[in-house]
Amino acid sequence: MSKKKVAKQLGLTAAVAASAVVAANPASAASASTVETAVVQAEKDAIALGKFYRNADLEVSADFSAAYNKAKKSIESAKAQVATLTGSQKSLLSARVAAADANRLKAAYYIDGVKFVQNDLAEATAALAEHVEAGEITDETVEVYNNLSATIRKAERVIGKIYGSEVRDALLSTYLLDAKFAREAVIYEVSQYELMQEIAEQVAAGELATAEENFKVLERLKVRAVEIKEAGRALYPDRTDVYPDLPSIEDQLRTAETAVDASYEAALAPAVKSVSAINGTKLEVKFNKAVDKNTVAVADFTVTPLEGQATLVGLTGSLSEDGKTFTIETAAGQYFNKRYDVKLADKAVKSTDGKDVAEYTTTINVSDKTAPVITSATYTQAGSGKVDITVNFDEQLQSVGTVSVNGSAVVPTFSANTKTMKLTGVDAGKSYQIDVVGAKDVAGNLANPLSTSISTSADTVAPSVSVSVTEATIKLDFSEEVDAATVNKFVVNVNGGAALTPVQSGSDKTVYTVDASSVLAGSTFLNNAKIKVTSIYDLAGNKGQDVEVTANIVKDTTAPKFVSASTESAKLVLKYDEAIKAATATNITEADLGIKLVDKDGVQHTLTATTDFTATTVHGYDLNGNGLVDANTEEEKYVVVTLAEAGGKDFIDASGKLIQGSYTVTVAKDQLEDAAGNKVAANTFSVTSGAGSVTKSVTYTANNTGLANNQFKVVYSEAMSNDALDASKYTLAGVALPAGTTLTFVDSKQNVLVTLPEGYITVDGSRSVVVSGVTANDGDLQDSSTQVAQTVTFKENVVPVAKTVTITNDGQAVVDFSEAVAGATTGITVKVNGTTVTPASLSNTGGDLQVNFAAGTLKLTDKVTVEFSGSVLADTAGNKVKDSTISN
Repeated sequence: MSKKKVAKQLGLTAAVAASAVVAANPASAASASTVETAVVQAEKDAIALGKFYRNADLEVSADFSAAYNKAKKSIESAKAQVATLTGSQKSLLSARVAAADANRLKAAYYIDGVKFVQNDLAEATAALAEHVEAGEITDETVEVYNNLSATIRKAERVIGKIYGSEVRDALLSTYLLDAKFAREAVIYEVSQYELMQEIAEQVAAGELATAEENFKVLERLKVRAVEIKEAGRALYPDRTDVYPDLPSIEDQLRTAETAVDASYEAALAPAVKSVSAINGTKLEVKFNKAVDKNTVAVADFTVTPLEGQATLVGLTGSLSEDGKTFTIETAAGQYFNKRYDVKLADKAVKSTDGKDVAEYTTTINVSDKTAPVITSATYTQAGSGKVDITVNFDEQLQSVGTVSVNGSAVVPTFSANTKTMKLTGVDAGKSYQIDVVGAKDVAGNLANPLSTSISTSADTVAPSVSVSVTEATIKLDFSEEVDAATVNKFVVNVNGGAALTPVQSGSDKTVYTVDASSVLAGSTFLNNAKIKVTSIYDLAGNKGQDVEVTANIVKDTTAPKFVSASTESAKLVLKYDEAIKAATATNITEADLGIKLVDKDGVQHTLTATTDFTATTVHGYDLNGNGLVDANTEEEKYVVVTLAEAGGKDFIDASGKLIQGSYTVTVAKDQLEDAAGNKVAANTFSVTSGAGSVTKSVTYTANNTGLANNQFKVVYSEAMSNDALDASKYTLAGVALPAGTTLTFVDSKQNVLVTLPEGYITVDGSRSVVVSGVTANDGDLQDSSTQVAQTVTFKENVVPVAKTVTITNDGQAVVDFSEAVAGATTGITVKVNGTTVTPASLSNTGGDLQVNFAAGTLKLTDKVTVEFSGSVLADTAGNKVKDSTISN
């Protein structure tokens, strides 16, 4: 075949082949064009989303949703069509679809983020805010808090995916910031709540060392709870709604802390934690739990010098208010220097729950290099427009150097221990700058120049006095404090007779009593006696008006009655309902005091002594085994009999305490008497010893279910003796029950109903109830060492009262209350000008009571009186309006 023919045949073959390809796949050629169109549409729809997801208005509108759905559908269609292609054209178009889908994802992240913060995050924030506003932390609060924390973390991840810093900032500065505000409002309160639950579990498990470390963490959390709020308010001064104070929650936490601390201390074996020198004149002995102030004294400690220095004499000691720190201080002119052995004698000191503190010995090395500083400056009125200023230093001084007041040199007077200096007779109503240059402590440390300032004011208010009479006792209640000089000035007499002697009542310098029995002159009463108080002066020298009252003076013919008894170490403590004359309790013989003991083994012991027992009368005595309390708290109602003497040795064990067991005691009649000579009748009673006591099995629970806001019930595990009605054996939120509290048995002697005074609970919240030292009918004692403090949640019991009535127009009068009230309007009587009327209606709106009349029937000059008697109007805590009458 010729070359020309071959070439011709080849050309034909190529053309046929080409036409064969077209003929065999006509759809692919058409698809490429269609796919291109689909991709362009996807790109166009994806780009159109930009105006939405770049917008910081944080809104997912209907237009946005429609545009998103359109773009998503376009992209899915383009993806499906591109998938049918092959080769480079497929790769190119796939990349363009992926870029369009990336723009769609920006919109998707925007939609997801906005919906998440506006729904999930906002709901979690509101849930926690609701708990905070309720003013209480519970396990549910913790759960809600943890949910918000988790939601915040998720929100941060969701927001982090959103395109555009402006949009992210908008989300962060609104919803997320509010969520963090809500969380930080209680972040440290929730931490405290959880930590205290953990501590309680550790105490129950005996993990006391771990619990002690966690108490330190708790202290840090308490500080941070305050700091975070102060810092937050400073950072956002324009946001008054954030970082709030939470008084109800704080009260709940502190009540819980008191309870868990009490259980921790009860579980501890009392011990000395440390001894350290504060400065050259003071050592601090730290106990791990509160110790009984009547058992600790400086004599219990031996301080031995180890390097030839002189032995210190005249050491004094004092116990801190919380009972956990005992301070040993040197006498004037002496100081600690170099090494000493400090030893506490074994069992010399007891904790407040009656447990012995073990022996403790340590060596301290004192090197005082710290100069003295001024700790405070105070003033007292000195009369005639003058005041006395007292400046206190933190330690004893060897020399004060130079003292000047407002630039002029002065010579102050010093206390015996050289820790305080006094500037006497300076003008009241002025400010003073006090400078001290060259002060040295007893160790020779020279202080830099010290200064303090104080502003004084003059007292120009004259004192007044209220006089009351009970039988033959006159009581004087002054409006302000009086001092010894004032006592010598004011005079009390009856019917112009000789001056009577006033006696200060305990430690209160504003209350005095006067025994007026001498004016009866053998009679049993004196009617219409004129009691006059004259020459009344206050501390500043202001003279009050003379006061004269008329009252009946009646001879006291009521003998003291026996109330209760307890044991303390080797002593028997008797309580009466009024003061006992000290002279009649000085010596009690075997004939006056019959005692029988049945010990823990059932063996009976009888007192056979013929010697007298030492007995004294005291003011205040803690019948829970903690000995003498404030000697100025009340009258001398207690008689303390010391049995650890020759006559009572049969009852004393090897440790010097009363033998464990049950005692039957009879006090003979006429042995004791009151100040008026009324003799005490014979009385027989039973009391358990304190050496180890008989069975300690009584437990209790507390609740206020179904009770009034000012009541709670203590339910004991068995029938109780009458000392379960002794208010002194109960504490509420760590303090004694208030005056006016009543305790009664209800249903049985297992249930004690405690009724608090009206208005005592001012804030809703939980409070701990602790009972100690109560005795069952069979002699069993409540065991304070194992009993867990009970928690009762109270509502405030401040009773609302009607304050004013105002006629607002000719058809309406409005009663305003001390707080908002609501409820039915029964139990209300309305009078106009003294005549009872039936108003058109009574309505309760916005916490006030509206008394509605027919228009024109009420004049602005009318007198409207509203009486509440059994009204059911109540505040939000359910306290009903106080029965009262109010007029305009």
